[in-house]
Amino acid sequence: MKRWLFLISLGVVGGLLLRWLLFEGIYVATPSMEPTLPVGAHYFVDKASHYFKPPQRGEIIVFPSPVAKDKDLIKRVVGLPGKL
Repeated sequence: MKRWLFLISLGVVGGLLLRWLLFEGIYVATPSMEPTLPVGAHYFVDKASHYFKPPQRGEIIVFPSPVAKDKDLIKRVVGLPGKL
């Protein structure tokens, strides 16, 4: 019984760590990214790639809203600092 409890808790903690560090599920609630991302679509977002390289022009990124801290925004990178 202790072994099963340990394995289940290890799986839960591992899954939460993966979600927190590497992947996150995102729901598209507004039409601001149509037709690329349709309203109502669900996606998994790769969080790890931006640990190793900065966002590039043309990529779609997810970031916390500066107005509503509990919401995320999905946008395409169109401009970068210091680049024309």
